Amino acid sequence: MSTPALVGSERDAPQPCRGRVTHLVLRCGQGDEAALGDLFDLTYFFVAAAVNPGGVRSAGADARVVEAFWRIWRHSPAYVPSEAGVAAWVLEQVRDRPASPSDPAPRSGNLSR
Repeated sequence: MSTPALVGSERDAPQPCRGRVTHLVLRCGQGDEAALGDLFDLTYFFVAAAVNPGGVRSAGADARVVEAFWRIWRHSPAYVPSEAGVAAWVLEQVRDRPASPSDPAPRSGNLSR
């Protein structure tokens, strides 16, 4: 039985980059807004639970989730798969914390502030 051939950029990706969420974070790092949408769809409940321990119905829950995905988007260019597992990296980005001067500058496009 043969293994299906990979297409597009996945064919050239190193082994650690072939995971779905990892691939989406790397695409976000390249400015791919569609990848952020897919990442949101796949990880919403994981992220919402991390930033809203009181439940997603608590006051300000939606704003905290949006801010968490904003931090994922802004920090995605710095993600290196060999340095951290993607789940640990996502959790690091979504910690409820204020923006700091060391945060990366926003990128151009619809998602920049």
